[in-house]
Amino acid sequence: MEEGSMVSPEQRASLLTSITMEEVNDVEFHIDNEKAPVPDDFGALFFKRSWHTIGVLWGS
Repeated sequence: MEEGSMVSPEQRASLLTSITMEEVNDVEFHIDNEKAPVPDDFGALFFKRSWHTIGVLWGS
């Protein structure tokens, strides 16, 4: 095994928890409207304006 930083059992457990709709909403609605995950992808404004449809699909 290589030397260096390792993920602790507590950190590992926190990485495996489910993401809540509240967390998604908090992140989505605090991102700048022009931001996108990758170039030529949908920006945050698209998701904000479509959240009434997309959010329902994501949460199911």
